[in-house]
Amino acid sequence: MSMMSAILRGLHGSWRLLMLDSRGLAYFESTPRGALTSFWAMLLVLPLDLAVRAIDIAVPSGDMPPESRNLGLHLALYVIGWLLPLIIIYALVRWYGRGDRFWLFLSALNWSQVLQGIGMLLFTGLLAGTGSLVDLGAVAQAPPLNAVVGAFAALLAMGIFVVIYGYEWYVAWVSLEAGVALPIIVVLLDFVTGAGLSKAASAIF
Repeated sequence: MSMMSAILRGLHGSWRLLMLDSRGLAYFESTPRGALTSFWAMLLVLPLDLAVRAIDIAVPSGDMPPESRNLGLHLALYVIGWLLPLIIIYALVRWYGRGDRFWLFLSALNWSQVLQGIGMLLFTGLLAGTGSLVDLGAVAQAPPLNAVVGAFAALLAMGIFVVIYGYEWYVAWVSLEAGVALPIIVVLLDFVTGAGLSKAASAIF
């Protein structure tokens, strides 16, 4: 299978899972080689991640740590943030007795990160747009139209955020077939790792 065919197959499977169609798993390889191929998703997500970073730098949020402008550090944390949770999850999956499902899970999770990356870009853009329309600390003083549009954008952003992590939970749930708890741990590890690395970067610079 050519690399382009593998990418298209992985993205199609990810889209099927986003539509809550568990038959999308058939588009992922459940072998170590297939899982290794799925790491091409890192390159597809990278431009989306850099776009999110650019928005964070251009429109910093008041309640979030400032984004580091060190590109080298950001790329290093990008790789660490992708791989570190997988190492921990691998140990948990084996301990849970679902080691035979890990390669399928890894393939599905990696390819699904592309759609999650698109969702995170939309989320970040909507929040930045909301902040440019309305001062969230003084909503009552904002022009009525700005307040309405800003509120709608903020609600839409929150909805996208919920879908992103709900989707990740669903991917883990259908691919691991390990009940509810382990997929929740997968999502929490991803979220906590990302937040922790962001704070670490802010502390360094």
